[in-house]
Amino acid sequence: AHRGGPTDGFPENAVETFENTLSAVPALLEIDVATSADGVAYLMHDDTLDRTTTGSGPIDALSWAEIRALHLEDNRGDGTGFSPPAFADVLAWAKGRTILEIDFKKSTRYETVIDEINRQQAEDRVLLIAYTLAQAERLHRLAPQVMISLSLSTQSDLNRTVAAGVPADRLLGFTGIDDPKPRLFS
Repeated sequence: AHRGGPTDGFPENAVETFENTLSAVPALLEIDVATSADGVAYLMHDDTLDRTTTGSGPIDALSWAEIRALHLEDNRGDGTGFSPPAFADVLAWAKGRTILEIDFKKSTRYETVIDEINRQQAEDRVLLIAYTLAQAERLHRLAPQVMISLSLSTQSDLNRTVAAGVPADRLLGFTGIDDPKPRLFS
């Protein structure tokens, strides 16, 4: 469920939305992790707060207390009573419910997220999203026990990734949203 499965009345990247999604269907929840000005990892997709909250400005310009006081808006721009959640709280909430697929925003250090994953012993219930082979290599070095999602378009992409040291059994190949490619899948 991309950004947790937002729908009318349920904003993206909110625990309430996750609960709504999972009440309808089992799902992996893709989430976006940003970081506040004072270093708290929290869920937010955009580079600014403007589209999805009652706040404005860059996602890393406000303190966690200021961000937590904001209200999220759904995809129609309607306000909700929900606030942006802290990543640590979402990770704890997800235990026994779902797997989180984590997209790192520019304001967020891999180490911050991985430290929390390790602290909560959640290595077996997360996927870390990498967009490049270099990112996949770095994520694997930092968290060798965690699954990594990486875009793969060809067998050569897979071969290069494994040759670079990311084991196939730690890799989820994202093959896009287009029609399946039978040759690649085989």
